[in-house]
Amino acid sequence: MKRLAVLTALALAVPLAIANLAADAATTSSRTYFFGRAPLNHDWAKYANSTRAASLVWVKSGRLHVATAGARGSGLCLCRGPRSTVAPFARWDVRARATRNADHGFAIMLWPDSGSWPSAGEIDLAEFPGTERNLLQTTVHYTASNRQITKFTKGDFTRWHTYSVIWRRASLTYLLDGRTVMRVTRAAAIPTGPMHLAIQAGPDVAHPSATRARLDVDWVHVRH
Repeated sequence: MKRLAVLTALALAVPLAIANLAADAATTSSRTYFFGRAPLNHDWAKYANSTRAASLVWVKSGRLHVATAGARGSGLCLCRGPRSTVAPFARWDVRARATRNADHGFAIMLWPDSGSWPSAGEIDLAEFPGTERNLLQTTVHYTASNRQITKFTKGDFTRWHTYSVIWRRASLTYLLDGRTVMRVTRAAAIPTGPMHLAIQAGPDVAHPSATRARLDVDWVHVRH
C-alpha cells in the first residue's frame, strides 16, 4: 500500500508542463527504481576508485544509502542497460534526504555520457551547501569555460523531498516537491547529448572531517 500511495502521489505531482514531452522525444516510457533488500538493479554502477569507495554505497530496509567516511566519498550512476542513459529529452525525479555535516557534500546530477565536461553540460538537480542542509542549490553548467546558472532555495533538506528536472528542447525546469524553483531557457545552456543520472557524496578535500555523512534515497523515477 505504501508503494502504491507513493506512485499515486508521484503521478499527481507531475505538472502539466510535461504533457508535450513526447513531442521532443523519439519515444515515451517511464521506470521507477525502488530499493529492496536485494542488490542494486543491474542498471546502476557504483564508483570505485582512490577517492570513492564502493562499500560506502549500500541498500538496506528499502532505501539506497550513499555515504562518506573521513576523506573517502562514494557515488553511483544509472548508466548501464538500454534504458539507463537518456538522449534528449526526459524527466528525472529523486526522493531523498541529507544528513548534516559541515565538511561533506552531496550532489544529484545528470552527467554527459561523453564525459566531456563542462562543454557537454551538467545538470544539478540538487546540491546542499552549508552545514545545516537548509539550502538547495540547483545549477546547470555549460560551455568549455564552465559558465553556470544557479538558484538557491531555502528549506529543511534533512527531511524527505522530491527533486526533479524536466529537460526539454528549449528549457530546463527544476522542481522541488512538484513546484518550480528554477527555469532555464538560454539556448546555449540546454544540453543536446545523452546524459545519465549520478548520485555522489564527497568530503571537502581541503578540510575533511573524521565523521560520516549520508544521503538516503527512497526512489528514482525516469520518464523519457
